[in-house]
Amino acid sequence: MTEEERKELEALQGKDDLTEEEKRRVEELKAKSDSEDDDDGFKENPDFQKILEERIKQELKPMKENMNRMAKERDEAQKEAAKLKEKRRAEEIQSLEEAGKHEEAFKARITDLEAERDGLKDQLTNLTRNQTLNDALGTIEGKEFRHARAKEMAFETILPQLVQDKDGQWMHKSGVSIKDYVSTFVNSDDYEFLFKKPQNQGAGVNNSGKEPGGMDLGKDGIRGIRDPQKLMQLAAQGKLGKKTL
Repeated sequence: MTEEERKELEALQGKDDLTEEEKRRVEELKAKSDSEDDDDGFKENPDFQKILEERIKQELKPMKENMNRMAKERDEAQKEAAKLKEKRRAEEIQSLEEAGKHEEAFKARITDLEAERDGLKDQLTNLTRNQTLNDALGTIEGKEFRHARAKEMAFETILPQLVQDKDGQWMHKSGVSIKDYVSTFVNSDDYEFLFKKPQNQGAGVNNSGKEPGGMDLGKDGIRGIRDPQKLMQLAAQGKLGKKTL
C-alpha cells in the first residue's frame, strides 16, 4: 500500500456517512493493508531467511548442474580436439621425413616446440597475474569476505580490468597497482555487500532508512521493499531475520 492509499483510507475512515462506492473502497484498501501486514510478518519471521535461501538453492540447482555438465563436455571436447590435432601434426612430420624432406620436418618440429614454449609462457604469466590478485584480496585490512563465493565474485570482477605495463608487470587499467585498486574496490559502496559487517555496527538497517551497503530502503525500511531481487540480496546478507528500525 502506498502512502497516498494510507492517507485515503484514513480520510475515508474519518467520515461519518460513506457512499456505497466509498465503502467498497475502504474494504479494498483494508484488504490490501492486511495482505501486506501478513507478508511483512512472514518476512520478519526468523525462519524466513533460511526458507528463502533453501528455495533459491533448489531453483538454482538444475541450472548449476547443467552448467557443470556443459563445462565438463566442453573440456572433454577440447582435449579430444587437441589430441587429434597433435596426432595429425605428428603424421604430417612423419610423412615429410619419409619423403626425405628432413629440413622441412626439422623446421616443423621447431615451430611446434616454439608454440609449446609460448603456451607455457602465457600460462605462467596468467598464473602470476591471478596469484598477485589473490594475494591482494587475501590481505585486506579491516575487511572480511562473507564467504568464499564473495571473494570469487570480487576476483572475477577485477580480473578483466588488469593489464601489463611495458615491463610485463600486472596493474589495473587505471594505472594504479593491483593492491591500491583492491583497496579502492573493497571500500566502495557498490561492493559492500560482499563483506561482513564490523562488529560494532551490528545488523539491520540504520535510522536513515539506508542499508549499510548503500541500498536505499525508504522510510518504511524492509517493510517497504517489493522488489524480489532486493529481498534476495538482503536475505543473503542476513537482513530479513531482523526487525527494522
